[in-house]
Amino acid sequence: LSQRQFCRLCGGHVMNTHPPLGLIDVFAATLPTVEFRPGLHLNYAETVLPMRDGLPKFKDFPADVGGSGERSVESARPAETDADGVVPFGSTV
Repeated sequence: LSQRQFCRLCGGHVMNTHPPLGLIDVFAATLPTVEFRPGLHLNYAETVLPMRDGLPKFKDFPADVGGSGERSVESARPAETDADGVVPFGSTV
């Protein structure tokens, strides 16, 4: 479904193409002059690091690009972190 694209000079992973969906994911960090403001989270059903940022969280993809359109509910519970603000491995936050 997806095809990874790599830099010809350093071999770094810079983007993914999704031909069936007509989408291209470009890693924001590869475009230093572009101000990046996320608008949603995709594939959130598979998340390993829950985000509490108020953005829509789709379990897979929005319906208008071929996904289910189902959204995950953002947990209101504060993150369980250690003294350095790091979520412990294996935490169920």
